[in-house]
Amino acid sequence: MGICQTISDAHVAVLKWYEDVVHLLLSAGANVNRGNHVPFLLTKYVNGDTPLYSASQRNSSAIVSVLISAEVKVNQGNNTGETPLYTASHKGRKDVLTILIDAGANVHQANKNGDSPLYAVSRSFRRCITTYFCWGELSPSEQSTIWRNKCSYLSNGATLYYAACEQGRTKIVPLLISAGTKVHLANINRNTSLYAASSQGHLDIVLLLISAGTSINQANKKGEPPLYVASKEGQSRAVSLFISSGAYVNQATENGESPLYIAAKNGHKDVVSLLNAGANMNLATKNGDTSLYAASKYGKYSIVSLLLAAGADYSSDNIHAHNYHKYGDTPLLIASENGYEDVVVLLLSAG
Repeated sequence: MGICQTISDAHVAVLKWYEDVVHLLLSAGANVNRGNHVPFLLTKYVNGDTPLYSASQRNSSAIVSVLISAEVKVNQGNNTGETPLYTASHKGRKDVLTILIDAGANVHQANKNGDSPLYAVSRSFRRCITTYFCWGELSPSEQSTIWRNKCSYLSNGATLYYAACEQGRTKIVPLLISAGTKVHLANINRNTSLYAASSQGHLDIVLLLISAGTSINQANKKGEPPLYVASKEGQSRAVSLFISSGAYVNQATENGESPLYIAAKNGHKDVVSLLNAGANMNLATKNGDTSLYAASKYGKYSIVSLLLAAGADYSSDNIHAHNYHKYGDTPLLIASENGYEDVVVLLLSAG
């Protein structure tokens, strides 16, 4: 059995980019909807791709147009349920995508895994394709349906909108917001899009999201609000923006870690300076660690100095109960144990 008997003649022509041959075969009555089912020795090609699917995948807009003019089934999927529109979306084929949508391709049709063309866009993140999807072709209500649908979610429960915020896509995020995206949606860890943008320091996105009404104090499963993750990652500009926008500077996680604590622990001096203005210096975690204790433990000399100057409660003669670690350690003791001589001297001088 020859190849052209198992893969349609039209399909072979498409694979080889023979536009004139496609014309000739179609004029002779070739079956444009036949999939490429082949013998066992060629099983790597057994996926049911139609000529239109292959042409869409290869970005051959001329052949796509020829096939559509022959009244091909634009929504016919392969063995995995992927349609020509799906592969065009995933590969970023804007011209082909335009032709397919104009021909009536179903933008909601998902594959066997429940992945829609919009999900395919999120995987490859082709800006021009995303823009096209948001530009007038679908109404805001239709877009909102897609956002709510499981097909538009990534493996961790994040939406395309979440991914755009996390990656700092300043041209895409406004389009998605205007299309009716719910700005408070979170992934399976309850991380919001604002949390994601904050962790990466995408200040323009943070501004956009706050302006769109995103809750600045919404915490994830661990009780971490956006201000916490911005402080943790040393994103001082984002921290400054959150403070000026009214974020709760003392909002602690489930473990009792405040933004000031995590910034002090990680040695982010600029962030500690910003938080000093309104944060409680002496808040302790569930283990009894204060910000001063954490900075002393990890040898963050400049942070220890800042905290002492800002009024962190420490005295070598009279250490209050909340300055003790759960297991009886003090900032001075832990700095001594870990060999941070400069911190030890600084703490002694504060007494």
